[in-house]
Amino acid sequence: MHSSPTCQLCVVVFPVKHKQHFLMVVHLLWIAGQLIHRQVFTSNDNLGELGIKPDLHINISSVVFSMYSISQQITPNNNPMQSTGMTLIESTEHNVHVYETPTLVKFIAITDPHTSNCDALLTEVHLAYVDIVMKNPFHVVDDGGIGQPIRIAAFQEALRHIADRYNEPPPPPKR
Repeated sequence: MHSSPTCQLCVVVFPVKHKQHFLMVVHLLWIAGQLIHRQVFTSNDNLGELGIKPDLHINISSVVFSMYSISQQITPNNNPMQSTGMTLIESTEHNVHVYETPTLVKFIAITDPHTSNCDALLTEVHLAYVDIVMKNPFHVVDDGGIGQPIRIAAFQEALRHIADRYNEPPPPPKR
């Protein structure tokens, strides 16, 4: 139907209170929808209900996984290497960005409502995942069809570094 990931679906998810942060949370979902990694880049106070109730991360992940699957079914594509699912959920409080890899692992970024494109960020997170997690001989990726949690400090540090770069304020305008 289209070649660029511009399919948008607008829903209200959970309100997130924030001021200066752009990237707030990254989730990684395994092929079958399990939340295999969650990393928060802001204080819980800035996350509203999501900061108070950590189980909501699992709820958000499963809802986004299901909505992504439905969006793929209603926007078919003959090229299996090109995703046809939704890439952005917009709300008044934040945006939820979805990036699916060719191996069907999904990366979800929760950002401020003014961030409309996270392709470069999520591609960088995907590269860190491949370089650090997939190449780690001690990480069990899949155990009987169930994605295993990522417990690799180097990956968490890489995500923190990516988020810090992404959240840097823009340079002041030149006079």
